[in-house]
Amino acid sequence: MLRGTINDLIAFIRHNRIDDVTVTLPWSADGRIAEIVRRLDELLVNVHLSSDLVAFTLPRA
Repeated sequence: MLRGTINDLIAFIRHNRIDDVTVTLPWSADGRIAEIVRRLDELLVNVHLSSDLVAFTLPRA
């Protein structure tokens, strides 16, 4: 887990072999989420979004 600014995250990704990033912010922070995804798009990492509903699980079909 990394805490800091988006610029800290970008620097960390550029200096390490990072393939996946999971953004865990509440859906109400949609503007911030969109900005993070936009900024990470140029780094060619997989971005995963996780809502604030940690215990929520969908049944498998």
